[in-house]
Amino acid sequence: MNKSNDMNISHDNLKIYLQEIVGMVVQKVGVGGSTGSVFSLLFSNSVEPRKELYIMVKCAWRLDYVSKKLPLTSWQESSSLNGPMTTRMQELSNDIVKEVVLLDFFDVQILFKSGKRLFVFCDVTPNVDGDTNWFLGNVTGYYSINQYLKCVFEKRDK
Repeated sequence: MNKSNDMNISHDNLKIYLQEIVGMVVQKVGVGGSTGSVFSLLFSNSVEPRKELYIMVKCAWRLDYVSKKLPLTSWQESSSLNGPMTTRMQELSNDIVKEVVLLDFFDVQILFKSGKRLFVFCDVTPNVDGDTNWFLGNVTGYYSINQYLKCVFEKRDK
C-alpha cells in the first residue's frame, strides 16, 4: 500500500459503506489452521456477480444465535481444522447478510438470515502488539480500523 493514498474516514461514512454488504451472500469463509483466530469472509452479490467485498477480522469476536442467546464460537476457541471455531464459522457459507450495525469504537455486528450474529470487538489499541482490528475491502482498496480506533481508507497500488 502506498501510504500517501491513505484517507481518514468518519464513523458515519463507514456506516454507509458497510450497508453495501446487506443482501450479499457469504461465498467463502477463510478460517482455521495456521490463521489462528484471524478469519475472513468473502461476500458477493447475485445482482452484480463481479462486485465482491471481504472482511478480515484480527481482533476479538464472537459468533452467536441472537434469538436463542446461544454463543456458538469465538476467537478464543481452537482453530484446528476440525475445531469448533473452524466448523462453526464454516456454517456461514451461503448465508445472507440481513443487517449490519456499526457501534461506538468501530465495533460491528453482522446479522445473517440464519439468525446468527457475528459480533466484532475492537481490542487492538496503541499498547497492544498489532495495528489493525478489522478491515473491509474490495479491488480498489480497503477500510481498516487501526490501533487508535480510527478508520483509514487505503487505496491499492496499481
